[in-house]
Amino acid sequence: MTSRKDALYELPSIRERPDWSREGFPRVTSDIESQPPSGAIVKLARAPSVWIIIGFLIAGFFLIRWIASIGGPEVFSERFGRVAPLITLPAHIIVALTPFPSDAIAIANGSLYGFVSAVFLNWFGWWLAALLEFQLGRRTRRDFHSDDQRDRLPAWLRRLPIEAPAFLILARQIPWLGGHVTTFLPGAAGVAYRRFWWCAAVAVIPGSVLMAAIGAGLVQWLE
Repeated sequence: MTSRKDALYELPSIRERPDWSREGFPRVTSDIESQPPSGAIVKLARAPSVWIIIGFLIAGFFLIRWIASIGGPEVFSERFGRVAPLITLPAHIIVALTPFPSDAIAIANGSLYGFVSAVFLNWFGWWLAALLEFQLGRRTRRDFHSDDQRDRLPAWLRRLPIEAPAFLILARQIPWLGGHVTTFLPGAAGVAYRRFWWCAAVAVIPGSVLMAAIGAGLVQWLE
């Protein structure tokens, strides 16, 4: 039996080891705080959405290198003839899903296929890319249980009107960033499929027309 005197000199257990704070008072440090953040790494490694994103990044990187090695998207028609649009469209979609700009392909469509055909190819490519990125946001939402983490998001992010059609259409016009903010975030936030589909279809029209016009020579790029 431990005497009262001996108890005074007993060391605290691992679960209740005192940790001196700035105020000079000890606080209890739990065993969870002392563990390395390996759980988060394992969760990321097991999430299919993470590997899909990595796959698209790798594919986009090598695709851009391949396009540059053959002389750029402007030579697609010369090298592949009538089947060139069947190569241009998938290339456009894959690059649009990555942080790499896809405007060069959209502009080249204007010079290769004419204004009207390029508008359709640009619109269809960007719209399909938006649907895929939206679905990727949905997948990420399931993988990380975003519904349970919504209260932990930054206040500015929670205040964004992600479900509003005006946001989905107008914010898309922000160069580079808008194309990802208005596609991935709505999917992760649980925006309704039907609303996103028609908003994305409208949102990609201005960029499709502008890039096709530049490629077709109807609009001169900033000089």
